[in-house]
Amino acid sequence: LEAFRAGKHVICEKPMAPVLADCDRMLDAAKANSRQFFVTHSLREDFFHRTAARRIAAGAMGRLLGGSFRWFTDEESRLEDPGHWKGTRDRSGGGVLIDGGCHVADVGNAFFGRARRVVAFAGKLVAKRPEVGEDTAAYTVEYESGALASILLSFTAGSSLRSPGGFAAGMTADVYGTGGALEGGYLLRDAGWHRWCVEHRSGQPDVSHYYDGKALAGDIDVSIGRAMRGEGPPPLTALDARNAVAVVDAAYQSLASGRAVEVDWRDE
Repeated sequence: LEAFRAGKHVICEKPMAPVLADCDRMLDAAKANSRQFFVTHSLREDFFHRTAARRIAAGAMGRLLGGSFRWFTDEESRLEDPGHWKGTRDRSGGGVLIDGGCHVADVGNAFFGRARRVVAFAGKLVAKRPEVGEDTAAYTVEYESGALASILLSFTAGSSLRSPGGFAAGMTADVYGTGGALEGGYLLRDAGWHRWCVEHRSGQPDVSHYYDGKALAGDIDVSIGRAMRGEGPPPLTALDARNAVAVVDAAYQSLASGRAVEVDWRDE
């Protein structure tokens, strides 16, 4: 907030705020001070998202019915480091739901539109430090269109894919529509990337969309840089990022209440 008041633009990886009102205060401060607020949700520039978004926009999938996302990373060492912020409630705002869940929620919102309500489950299956939040979570989103998406998140499942001394993380996704389906994602294993997207159409041969080599880990930053120079729109708006947090906020409320919770969506 002080940066906005000082006349500066702000870039953050994601607005990991424990209270949705914090995101709203940042949005309002940027607007009141005529500043730009950029959020680098990296999945917006990943190969699968770019390919799927293009095919959905072209109408190739017909009316979207639903999808599923499985997001996992390899954070055991950082979760057990007493000096690290990863997954801690006081510094991160929560565990894997806010850390990875907001990235996937943003992709879901981009594909399916306005989120209506959420039901969630979560647990602490591997992490031992008391200040660390949930390391495993799942939630289902119902969108205004009627489409449904299920999301599974894990801070530790990547460890099953890593080699000795290595690291592994990834996301696999499926999107279904009345006209076709898409499956794909990414896998990072020991510094090697694998990205893919396969398109299925009824009565037609499958089409494999090949990774073009253009989407790299830092491409979201390049796109944000272009937007700051006025050379094009950002891959997502700060309002998009805020509404991704709104989905996760509803998931945390669902955990506390045991019920489906309406998403506090914001239009402007």
